[in-house]
Amino acid sequence: MSKPYITAIIVFLINHGIIAQTRCDTTSEAIFFITEIMPEPVISMSQVSSVLNTSIDLNECQVPSNFSIYVKFIINCKGQDFNYQIANPKKIDKELERQLISTLKKTMQWTPAMHRGKKVDISKTIKVLIQDNKFHIVENSLNGKSHNDYSHKNYRAIGGNIFLGYGFLDGNISKYITNPIFLGLNIDIHRQRMVIQIDDYIGFGRVKNTMDFPDNSEWSKNKAALHFMLGGNLGYTLINYKSFKFVPIGGVGFDLLSSKFMGSSENKKNEPFIPYYKLGGYFDIKSLKLFRNDQSFNYGDNYTCIRLSFGVNFPLGELKYGEFYNGNMFYFTIGMGGLSIL
Repeated sequence: MSKPYITAIIVFLINHGIIAQTRCDTTSEAIFFITEIMPEPVISMSQVSSVLNTSIDLNECQVPSNFSIYVKFIINCKGQDFNYQIANPKKIDKELERQLISTLKKTMQWTPAMHRGKKVDISKTIKVLIQDNKFHIVENSLNGKSHNDYSHKNYRAIGGNIFLGYGFLDGNISKYITNPIFLGLNIDIHRQRMVIQIDDYIGFGRVKNTMDFPDNSEWSKNKAALHFMLGGNLGYTLINYKSFKFVPIGGVGFDLLSSKFMGSSENKKNEPFIPYYKLGGYFDIKSLKLFRNDQSFNYGDNYTCIRLSFGVNFPLGELKYGEFYNGNMFYFTIGMGGLSIL
């Protein structure tokens, strides 16, 4: 058999997936999601979108408008792309899935990713948006770009979380009140990158040393010391990647200290109302992997997450009985929450 025929057969087998592309690194299951130099498409995403629109008739498929499809695949160190998968949590039209993957396989070409001077394998995800009965491809990878598009003036979302936390008191108050354990919730309202946050929580502590007041009343040692706290914060989404978000916040609130959960205490007039201002931030960890199968809960703009927050509350003004109540509170919390696009 002549060489031209052998070459033609090999090309045919490769193009039809009979000779499959493989990863360059076969010694480890780990794979890069972000590298120093990310892979670049040989043809533009707008060109790929045009190919999809001419190759696939959306009128023959059952798909809602403004629907996002997330396609995962691997690009090896030679720039070969393979192992295409639809990553949406909800099922899509099977015929559309087949045609979409087939067309992308034939059309996409990539330069390899580079990390520390070496060409490496990488897992990539692209977002295929179906809007006005047409395909539009948006890159969706950790290459320094935000996961969500905040450029649209109508971007709005609502989110929040339920959390547990711990506070560290300093100053005079730390001599008389134990560090509290918190239970509470946040509600977040997003407009582009700006975040308005309302937080409401209760802290559980006790009195460490008896406080004697001028009216001969006292707050006795080992009595309950409950923090009823309500505040409002303003934040800015500084970082928002596919896997996590970071939002610094600042705000004001109040802390009502009481010895009783319900009703009036006998020492109500000496229990402080402490206004404060707050500086802090939170992380939403939203790329939650399911064990070893590399499946995530979150592929759309909506997500569920674990939220880690931290900050410090500084009292405002002079407090009555400051010898007992002056001091700051440092806190951290952990909770479960999420975000939903409006």
